[in-house]
Order: sequence, then C-alpha cells, then structure tokens
Amino acid sequence: MFCTLRPAAAVLITTLLLSPFAPARQSQPQAPASNTKPKSLIWDPPKLDAKLRSAANSSPCDLDKVLAQAADRATELIDNLQNFTAREQLDFRTYGPGGFGDNRGGGSAAFDYTATISKRGTSFAVKESRKAAQAAIDFPLANQDIGLPEMALIFFPTLRAGYEMKCDAAADWSGRAAWVVSFRQRKDRPDQTAAFTTNQHSYPAPLRGRAWIAQDTGVVLHMEIALMHEIAAVDVREWFLSIAYAPVRFHSKDVTVWLPQSAHTWAAFDLNRVVVSHDFSDFFLFSVQTTQALAPPTR
Repeated sequence: MFCTLRPAAAVLITTLLLSPFAPARQSQPQAPASNTKPKSLIWDPPKLDAKLRSAANSSPCDLDKVLAQAADRATELIDNLQNFTAREQLDFRTYGPGGFGDNRGGGSAAFDYTATISKRGTSFAVKESRKAAQAAIDFPLANQDIGLPEMALIFFPTLRAGYEMKCDAAADWSGRAAWVVSFRQRKDRPDQTAAFTTNQHSYPAPLRGRAWIAQDTGVVLHMEIALMHEIAAVDVREWFLSIAYAPVRFHSKDVTVWLPQSAHTWAAFDLNRVVVSHDFSDFFLFSVQTTQALAPPTR
C-alpha cells in the first residue's frame, strides 16, 4: 500500500518489513540545523498540539501576506527545478506496536534521487524515483517517502485552497525569524493532497500540520505534518513527518532554492511501527554537470 500525494508527491509506506540489510555506502555528512533533534530512530513524532508562544515584542502576523510570499516561493521552486537529482541516505528501524523496545531490526542504504517537475496550466505534476547507489542492493524501503522535497508546495495556490490556515506564533528557526502557520484539511473541500492506495482502492488521507515560514522571504524552513485520523482500511493508525529545509545554490541558473536537508517519518500500523530517516545532499540540475552541494542554512 502506498500514499500518493497528488499532484506534488508520492509516498510508499510498507507495513511488512523484511530482515535487516547491511549498511550501504554513506552519503556525504551534513551538519544538522541548530533546531533539529539529533539524528535518531526512536519513536518520537512531532507534538503538533503543543502550545506555541510568540515573543513578547513580535509584530502582528499578516496571514494573507505570509501565504502570498509562501506561494511565490512554491511557484519559484516549480519554475526553477524542472529536473534535478540528489544523493539520499535512508535509514530505518522497526518496533513492536507500542513503539518502544521489541526492536525488530532496521537497515541503511544510499540512493540517487531524481525528480522531474512539470507545470500543467495552473497546477503541476512531479515524477520521482530512487536508484540504489550500490548495484544489486535489495532494500525494503526503496520506495518509502517519495515526495519529501516537494512537501512545501502545499502552499502552491491550487493545493492551499483545500486547507484552513492560521498564524500560530512568531518563532525563531535556526536563527531566522519565522511565522508558524498551522494548516488543516478543510471538510468542505476535496482532499487533493494525499491518499493511501492499494492495488484496488485509493483512500484519501487528510493532513494537518505546522510550517515555519521565514518572515523576510516566505521560504519554508521547517514542516511538521500528521494524519488527521487513522486510515483503518489500510491499517495505518498514525503517520507523522518532520522536514528541515536548507538553501541550495544552483550557479548555472543563478538561483537559490530551499530543499530538504533532512526528514523523519513515523508510521504506526497494526503489527509494528516504523521510523525512517532521510538525509539529502549533492543536489544538481539535469542540465548541469557540476554537482551543487547543499549549503548550510543562512543565518
């Protein structure tokens, strides 16, 4: 079964994992953003209901302005990244239903991630794939969590209309002033963002979450996302996502775009729980032969 994020992304969630595999070649290490938790594979999903407090001297949030800036950045991402690749390190661990103890194994592998983004009128489509960095590697989560680089496109106008959004607080993320904007699938609009799909059926997966959006530019710095309710038809009880973004400079086009630096997913099924970690590096455009390294977040 898999979760298809339409039209921006596709996520494959595996409920039955195989035995652990030997670690593959590691991708180039990256320094984590100062606000991100140390890399771990424990069951510790985002606490989306935790209260946030704005700084005492923060100015009022103009939600329309914030969303307009975020929409501009989403449009720029689509315009500037029609074809790109990245190196991805994927690590996972499985646990029993409670998520603690009962360690059922895990594994690691490196992949060459490829994405092609194409505009279709006022919307867009993304085609994505992973190719194992080692020949003949067999890895049970090779199709896990496709779509992470495009999750910030939820602020693209055609997707944003399906959500209720509000400013929760003014906060700091990695030294940058940000607005924390919460979003929640609207009941009066069709769910066009996500769906868990089997070979026979597709089940809409309404999302809720928070995004840390830079106050000066509107770029998405960080996102935390969860299912609004379980999808019992496909045995998905809980699903969470946390993404930390960082700027990537493409000198050939003289543009800087914000793409994932790291991401975690937590998925709870009837018989087990799965934690997956992703680290991205070495982004480059199809038309450019020189690798563009992932720069650290600007201060």
